[in-house]
Amino acid sequence: MTSTTASRDATRFIFYAGVLVATTYLATEWVKVAQPWGPAWKGGGIILLGLYALSRGARLAGLGLLLCAAGDILLELDGLFTFGMGAFGLGHACYAAIFINTIR
Repeated sequence: MTSTTASRDATRFIFYAGVLVATTYLATEWVKVAQPWGPAWKGGGIILLGLYALSRGARLAGLGLLLCAAGDILLELDGLFTFGMGAFGLGHACYAAIFINTIR
């Protein structure tokens, strides 16, 4: 196995793990998960997808996903609402930059 193949396999694993964690978070509608595990589960899938985007060279998309995942986690924790909204705002600024660059 070459290093390129191993790298591709690791990237694929990160993607599928992210999809799995993000999808299984839907189960929290029926299963209540206590802090800090609930917020970690909520952001975990998006963190993995952000790492996947970064590994594929999509820096702004990866950063946007990581910031929005941080926002999701911070919104769930007591007293950190403002920081969560700030993280979401920065994440959406990354997405806006992507759209602006695409339009040009």
